[in-house]
Amino acid sequence: MKYRCALENRCHVLITINDNDFKNADQSQIEILTPSAFVEKYINV
Repeated sequence: MKYRCALENRCHVLITINDNDFKNADQSQIEILTPSAFVEKYINV
């Protein structure tokens, strides 16, 4: 549900604390990151 909602709203990144729920998701369409991975990648430049 969250993945579909993110796709429909053209999000580039989905942030989740439970990335295991999305391990079979197509990450070519949307990047799935934990909060700490998001901060490391996009905030701590």
